[in-house]
Amino acid sequence: MQHNPDGGPPYVFVSYASADRDRVLPIVAALRRASVPVWIDQSGIPGGANYGAETNDGIKGATALVLLCIPASLASRNVRQEILYRARSAGEAASS
Repeated sequence: MQHNPDGGPPYVFVSYASADRDRVLPIVAALRRASVPVWIDQSGIPGGANYGAETNDGIKGATALVLLCIPASLASRNVRQEILYRARSAGEAASS
């Protein structure tokens, strides 16, 4: 896996709806067992931090975004925003 765009170690951002957390956590665990570093809101946002800003930083610094294509995730406004933010961030990085 390549380094993330911000120059830190590579990691995967996992995008999902909180309603799907029980289905997502085993997938995250499998990625971690395979030595794939994962950013997930459950462990990537410190207590008291601004959720939106931390999520955007996680997306922007990720080497890849993994979207869990589960009905609640696909219907989630937050997940759609995460995908759009990643697409915009990737476009900005490509034009820099």
